[in-house]
Amino acid sequence: MNLFLLYIEINVFCILVALVVLIKSFGITQMASQRIFTMSLISMIIFIASDMIAYVLQTVNSVDVSFGVMVCKAIYFNSTTVMCYMWMLYFEYVRGDKLSKDKEKQVIKAGLCIIQFVLTMLNFKFGFFFKIYDGSYERGKLFIVQYIFAYTYVIGSIIHAIVLGIGSRNYVDKSDLITVILFPLFPAIAGILQFFYPSLPLAAPAITLSMLLLYLNALENMISLDPLTGVGNRKRLMWMISKKMRDYNEGDDDIYILMIDANGFKQINDTYGHVEGDEALKRIARALKEASKELKKKPQVARFGGDEFVILAEDDDEAEIDKVCKRIHEVLKVINEEYTLPYKLEVSIGKAKYLSSIKTVKEFIDAADDELYKVKKALKVGR
Repeated sequence: MNLFLLYIEINVFCILVALVVLIKSFGITQMASQRIFTMSLISMIIFIASDMIAYVLQTVNSVDVSFGVMVCKAIYFNSTTVMCYMWMLYFEYVRGDKLSKDKEKQVIKAGLCIIQFVLTMLNFKFGFFFKIYDGSYERGKLFIVQYIFAYTYVIGSIIHAIVLGIGSRNYVDKSDLITVILFPLFPAIAGILQFFYPSLPLAAPAITLSMLLLYLNALENMISLDPLTGVGNRKRLMWMISKKMRDYNEGDDDIYILMIDANGFKQINDTYGHVEGDEALKRIARALKEASKELKKKPQVARFGGDEFVILAEDDDEAEIDKVCKRIHEVLKVINEEYTLPYKLEVSIGKAKYLSSIKTVKEFIDAADDELYKVKKALKVGR
């Protein structure tokens, strides 16, 4: 098959796949990570389209299209760096890193995108990145710098994921860590190969395939996550409890359920409105994740319904579970001070340990719920 036609067909196919994913992504969720994923998809479509148009223009001999080639190449390389920046942001949000909440740092880290844009504008005059010489496209002396801009985000994200994964016992699941590392790896390898063999259509299909896999992963997360708080939903929780109970063998780490209920949540809703009530639930979810992250096995934090949450945890030392309960109260105290809330955000916690006498998921949850009831009753008596 003619290499020109193959190049065009592969790029058109990749654009169509990306457009389908983009259309399917609109309106699915308002989570920040999905908005960033959508923006990375848009930059990817621009990246592939500009490369394809530049490739077509370079075959035109009847008219002078040198400026058009220069513009397409400028868009191509800038969209590459923006796309890699969006990937980095996406993984920061997925992993719950502090950068995902710090808009100022996000702007600072976008500095490479801004610098490249400015240099690309100067390139039209000086041609240090690329230029048209005697009607032909040529790479400039600083051509590779454009790759360095983009790959800095990719490599930085991979290194950050590995460091955090090693530094914390359960910062991410192993599967999450593998996703973070492998997702940009294949496009990066394809990009390097295309650097040496520019006529081969390698980057577009590699990036499209990675994006498609990431989209499927995002769909799986949306099915199992509570859209408001970002923690697991009830359906996922019930499945996990059932699995843990089914797989449990004598000698394994003990299984615990912590049933958590927000104190005075109805009053928060009635006094400050449902929007503030939603914010309160998000803060509680944040506290639960923060307080339980030091357990040696990653716990499952989920919203059970309304203002109730559950932590499904495993440990061979019950004292470690009690420490989690204590840390929840401590983290909430810090959050109250951090946001200077007009109300006290507090929770009650009921704890249940899995025993052989417990036969069903409902019995296990009811055991934790009974303990929660006792705590709530004692709290009312104390007042």
